[in-house]
Amino acid sequence: MPNFIMNLHSAARAYYEGFGIAWVTIEALMRVLGFLADNPGNFFSSREVEACLKGVSKFAKTGREASFFLRLLWHLGLTSSRPKVKGNILSFEYKISTAGLRLWQAYIKRKALALTILRSKVLQWGPAKLLIAYLCSKKAAKPEDIVNDLGNDMKYWTNIMLNLGLKVHSRRPVKKPFNNFVVKNGLLPLLEELGVIEKLNDKYAIVREFYSESRFAEFEILRTRPNEPIILSSILSIILTGERVYIISPWIDDYAIAIVLKALKQAEKIKNLIIVTRRESKRRIDKLMKEARSELTFLNITCKEHNTLHAKLYIDINGPALETSANLTKTSLIRNYETGTYYHITPIDLLALAEDIVSQCLRI
Repeated sequence: MPNFIMNLHSAARAYYEGFGIAWVTIEALMRVLGFLADNPGNFFSSREVEACLKGVSKFAKTGREASFFLRLLWHLGLTSSRPKVKGNILSFEYKISTAGLRLWQAYIKRKALALTILRSKVLQWGPAKLLIAYLCSKKAAKPEDIVNDLGNDMKYWTNIMLNLGLKVHSRRPVKKPFNNFVVKNGLLPLLEELGVIEKLNDKYAIVREFYSESRFAEFEILRTRPNEPIILSSILSIILTGERVYIISPWIDDYAIAIVLKALKQAEKIKNLIIVTRRESKRRIDKLMKEARSELTFLNITCKEHNTLHAKLYIDINGPALETSANLTKTSLIRNYETGTYYHITPIDLLALAEDIVSQCLRI
């Protein structure tokens, strides 16, 4: 069982947002951002950006690092991306975003201000949020402590991800992004360079003024794009840990039914599930109801029909909630650009909205 990363939402966000990042420096990030800022209206492939990283680090050897930094900048909201498919290979092209351009302009004129802006972005990055919370709870920790504690938690959660059918870039559970190399050459150096942590002998500790960052905000803004199923992971996290859960989605497909069933079979506490959808999804709900009643005898499941439904809500009434643009379909969850607001505790007004929607429904 995990000791520090307590839900799939946090683990999956750290995994997908940190994927590919092995080492990172502020200079490397700003070189990439500067390259994009020279042509602010144009999209570039990672191959076109590679040259600007030459000599920036002893680790910059393959040229592939550009794609990882571009991905990180996208998760920080500093670039925009668009998918490019060649054969069966999906890649992305990037251009600088408004926030990225403002950061670059500040970096040129007032470097200290630019670092403050960049720090605020990094503090909201999934891997950084978990590491900061961990260091605050431990007061100080050695790199090997971080790898042992957070890395082993990630192995637990990536095993859950594999069992659910979520994309993991390995056939076995992994510690990433809290493996030895990434912790020592990526996460700790970046946070130290930004002034968030300091080294005390052989341990790292949070600089006092950033202790408040260990407390998770009331909500998180999520973004997802093709093959980075962060929102799907958050939905499954709610199912895995909730006791009374609402799934409200106009459209539900067979892919979603299959993965929800997997989550229900692994859920520890769930007793009541209410699903609200449109009539067109009734056939798929029948399949879920049939299998749930035969295999999940502990679960009280109710499905209701709402034929003018447009809202998408996923709620644990005594825990987290997700309000999102994403339907419970493979296209939305795996292939689309979607957004969502994840609340660590369901706001009472959002719960009232869900109950209002349910009250308008026909029972399927």
